Parts: sequence; C-alpha cells; structure tokens
Amino acid sequence: MLTQHQLDNITLVRTTIFLFFVLLLPLTSFAQNEVKAFFDLTKRGQYLQAQDLLTSHSDALPAFELQTYLSIMKEGNFPEKRPPAQIDVTSRTGQLRLLNNAITLYAKFGDEVAAFQQLHTVLNAAKKHQDSVLVCEVYRNTLEIYERFHIYIEDDSYDYMLKDYWSWAYDTFEKEAHTVYAYRLIQRFHYKQPTVVSNYYQTHWNRLEDISNSFLAAKRDLTHYVYHQDFTREMDSAAYYLKRALHLLENKDGYFEAERKRAAAINRASYLMLIDQPQRALSIFDSLERHPPATNYLFQSLDKFIDYRKALVYGSLNRERDSLIAMNRYLSKELSFNQADNLQVVSEYETKYQTAEKEKQLLIEKDKRTQNRNIAIGLGGGLAAVLLLSVLLFKNSKKKQRIAEQEREIEIQKKEKILKEQELNAIDAMIAGQEKERQRLASDLHDSVGATLSAAKLQFEHLKKNKNQLTALDALFEKTGTLLDEAYTEVRAMAHVKHSGVIAKEGLLPAVEKLAKNASFQQSLRVEVQDFGLTERLEPSLEIAIFRMIQELVTNIIKHANASEATISITQHEHSLSIIVEDNGKGFNASKFQQKEGMGLSSIERRVEFLEGTMEIDATPGKGTTILIDIPI
Repeated sequence: MLTQHQLDNITLVRTTIFLFFVLLLPLTSFAQNEVKAFFDLTKRGQYLQAQDLLTSHSDALPAFELQTYLSIMKEGNFPEKRPPAQIDVTSRTGQLRLLNNAITLYAKFGDEVAAFQQLHTVLNAAKKHQDSVLVCEVYRNTLEIYERFHIYIEDDSYDYMLKDYWSWAYDTFEKEAHTVYAYRLIQRFHYKQPTVVSNYYQTHWNRLEDISNSFLAAKRDLTHYVYHQDFTREMDSAAYYLKRALHLLENKDGYFEAERKRAAAINRASYLMLIDQPQRALSIFDSLERHPPATNYLFQSLDKFIDYRKALVYGSLNRERDSLIAMNRYLSKELSFNQADNLQVVSEYETKYQTAEKEKQLLIEKDKRTQNRNIAIGLGGGLAAVLLLSVLLFKNSKKKQRIAEQEREIEIQKKEKILKEQELNAIDAMIAGQEKERQRLASDLHDSVGATLSAAKLQFEHLKKNKNQLTALDALFEKTGTLLDEAYTEVRAMAHVKHSGVIAKEGLLPAVEKLAKNASFQQSLRVEVQDFGLTERLEPSLEIAIFRMIQELVTNIIKHANASEATISITQHEHSLSIIVEDNGKGFNASKFQQKEGMGLSSIERRVEFLEGTMEIDATPGKGTTILIDIPI
C-alpha cells in the first residue's frame, strides 16, 4: 500500500516526463524543418540564403556538417585530408558527415567507388529513418557519379535507382532532377541504341522543356546538344541548345555550376572545330587555360581534354609541333590518372614488405633474448650446463642462418616485385596509349573523313538523279573530286600524327638504365650499364625483344647468382648489336645449362635464334657468369 507522499512523487515524475516530451517534440520538428529548408535552398543554388538560415538557427542544427556541405557546394572548399572510411550513421549528424565525405572522395580525390559505397551506407540509414530529404540528396549525388565517371556498374542498376528515387521525390525540383538524370543516363548507357535514346527524347519532350530550375535546365540542354551532335547529326539544333545552356549557366555561382560552365565552354570549342572554325575554338581553349579552376580531381579530369582537343585544333592548322606538345600533355595527364591503381598495388606490396621486416626484427630480438638466457644458464651450471649451452649455441647458429636466408629471400622478392611492377607499368602504359590512339582515330575518321565522304556521296547522288538536267557537269565533277582529295589528305595527316607518336617514345637504352637502377638494391648488388655507339633508335619490336632478354638475365642474377656486381654492355656496330651481361656470382656448369629450366636460359636462346642471332655462355662454378649475345640489325 503506497503512502500519499509516494503517490505524489510518482505523479510529479510522470508530469515531468510528459512535459519533457511535449517540449522536445516541437524542437525536434523544428530542427527537421530547418534542415529541409537548408537543403531546399542549396539544391536551387541559393547559397547566401542557406548561409543566413544556418547562421540564425545554428543552435538547433548540426551546424558544422551543414557548413561543410555548404562550403563544398558554394566554393568547392573540401577537407584537406582523405576522409575516414568508417563513421557512425545512427544519428543525422553522422549521416551528414558521411555524405560530405562521399562528395569529397569523388570530387576531390577521384575515388568514385569508395564514394559510392559511403553514399549507399547513408542511403540505407536515411531510408531507415524515413528521411526523404536526405534520401533525395544522396540519390542526386549518386547519379552525379554515374553520369560523370566510368565506374564498373551493372547496365540495369541505374534503372532501379531512378525508380526508387522517383518514389522518394517529395517536391517539383526532385521530380525535375529525376527527369534530367534519367535522360542523361539513358543517353550514356544506350549510346549504341539510338532508337532507345530517341524514344525517350520524344516521349518526355514536354516534361524536359517544362523544367523550371535553370541549373537542371542547363544540364538538359547540354544533353540535347550531345543528342543532336552524336545521334541526329543536326548541327544547327546542337548549336542552339549549346548556346542556350551557356546562357542559363552565365550568372550561376557554385562549385558544380562552375564545373558545368567549364564543360559547356569546352563543348562550345569542340563544336567550332566541327564546323571548321579552328581559330575561334583555339581562342576559347586559351581563355580557359588563362583562368584555371580549383586543383581537384573533378576539374583535372575535365581539363585534360582541353589539351587533347587543342592537339586536334593545332593539327588542323598544320602546326604539328604544337599539336605534338599538346597531345603529350594530354597523354601525361591521362597516364597519371591510370597509375592510381598501380600505386595502390605498390602500396600493398610495400605494406607486406614492411610486415616481413617487422617479423624479421621480432625474430632477431627473440633470438637475442634466448641467447642471453642460455649464457646465464651456462655461467651458473657445471659441465652438464656447458654441454647444454653448446647444444643451444648450435641451434642459435642454425636460427641465424635461417634469418640470413630470410633476409636474402626478402631482398630477392622485393627486387622481383620492382621488376614486375616496372613491366606491368610499361604494359599498362602501352595498352592505355593504344586504346587512346584507337579512340582518337575512330573520332577523327567519324567526324572529319566521314563528313567529307558524306558530302562527296551527296554530290554523286545529285549527279545521278539530275544527270540529264544539269548544265555545269564539269564544275560538279571538279567539286566532287576536290572532296575526295580532301578525304585523302585527312587520312594521310592522321597516319603522319600516329607515326610521330611512335617516334616520341624513350627507347632501349633509357629502359635498360632504369632496369639497372631498380635492380641495384642497398649494398648487396650494384648493376652498371655501359653503351657504345648506341646513338640511334632501333625498330620498336626489336627494342622490346632485346629489353625482355636483358630483363630475364638480370632476374637470373638476382635469383640465382648471389652476386655483388653486374655489368650490362650494349655495343652497336654497323650491322649488328652486341650485348654482354656478366656478374661476379657463384657461376654454374655451362655445359648443363639446358637442365636448369628455372633460369630461363633456354627461352632466351630461342629468342636469339628467332632474331637470327648467336648466344654464348661463359660460366664456371665459383667464378661468375658472362653471357654474350650478337643480333643482326
């Protein structure tokens, strides 16, 4: 039975709890409404109003995360360091922080895969809390990644995302954004199916034209420009929509608006190239270079194409030297982007090596502790202890021998990794260069030669249809012949540019010198390169074959010779090339080298025979090895 005093206390507690929740609920609703108002302003480009809202209600909002988001959207002010991979997203503050991290990862650091994963985490958390504002914000940033970057995704995954995005769209802006992104993604993923793109264009024409937000309208018009340029080939329509997009972006501020504005300017210059106005295109490219954007991945990935298109403009103006310089800048930037994955692999190898070094150090320290303990036991014991100490010392010597062998193995592994990485980088660079060259040739053939031949075809069809009605047949035949001459000249120009690109590579001697530098490790092995008369380039396939043979011989020295010094001598004679690779290692029985399949000498000998050369091996156990190769050139 409760007393009256106890009943009063219970009543007071219940009243307090009730009042707490009654007062807390309006505050929570207020904070949610203000966050929604903040995102409604930023997505429409009203950054000053968003800043005023953030300043006046900072106590009721996750101010730091929203201020970071606003700084990114307004000015492109990203955090300096790469953001962490794991963040607690149980609260809205954590979700906003991870959203900022994801935008930073793909816009500043170019890691669109990690950004996509973090956006997916935020999306699941926002759906769990039925937060439609944050769900739509995540979807728009995710679709930005889809349309901007070539990440590995399933062909139909964007369709599911668009459908789900539409179900969460809570206002007119989100529905308009859905329409624009659907248009851009369908055009991108169905570029080989023009009927699919055309059907969407015609079916959703009214919805596309009714878009009220100027930034979304500009994205729509840029997509119209690509549609008419690549699909319908109606260049007047393409020019109209490009001009309209530039006008819509003219007075827009903000980081992504600036990026779209720069992309539109590049498209404008590219259009001028297509209609044979290279000087005007060049002036736009020069203007863009005089006003460089922020140095982050998103703008760098966009601006590398300025160099590529400038190379094409210079080529059309017969300024071959300027064209080669611009193309070299473009290929250098492209190579630096492609090397990101290789750097990640190198980092992993380095981590493994550092782990092995730490394990070796722990083993050495453990051995020292064991040795000290054994010495103490020996000093305190008698004859039996001395005998025991002798046994332990013998074991210790075996451990030291194993440690020394492990050290040598680690050094050999690291050298092999460096050599393999060098080979992989060379292959990657070669493949990337070939692919870019194929794409460039395909584009030139389509846009330049194709256009000229199409014009010639139209002339022939006109002659065919009106051959009995035309009076100036000679003039028409002369004009058609001129078009064919232009097509022939354009094909020869493209072949000349391709040949110039091959001549610009480094050559055999720099590659061998780099190989020797990578193979020389600390004080255990020093590789020296000597060249005599090698002043001119050889045929590219011959240079590659010779480099592979030298690379195999250096690998043999690292793995089998146990040498401290090695020399690579390359001498070019009038009709032959002499290669001598020698070391001061342990040598071997040269008469039995065919049995040593692991050394690869048989495969080298077959390569030499294929090149119609000769190979001699001078090796004696304990006195080193000398390999002499002569190849006719």
